[in-house]
Amino acid sequence: MNPLEQKIIEKIKKEGPITFETFMDMALYKFNTLRSLPQFLNVFLVFKREQTDGDR
Repeated sequence: MNPLEQKIIEKIKKEGPITFETFMDMALYKFNTLRSLPQFLNVFLVFKREQTDGDR
């Protein structure tokens, strides 16, 4: 798990669901780790999974 994935999971567990805007802000500006489409999609799937798990 990369640092961005970990931060997303921590934020969702601490604060509940986050907006897509918050996710994009973290992914593109705060971490600047998304250099490729596959990496972005992997992190996005983590975001979606955590959002869905929080709804259960």
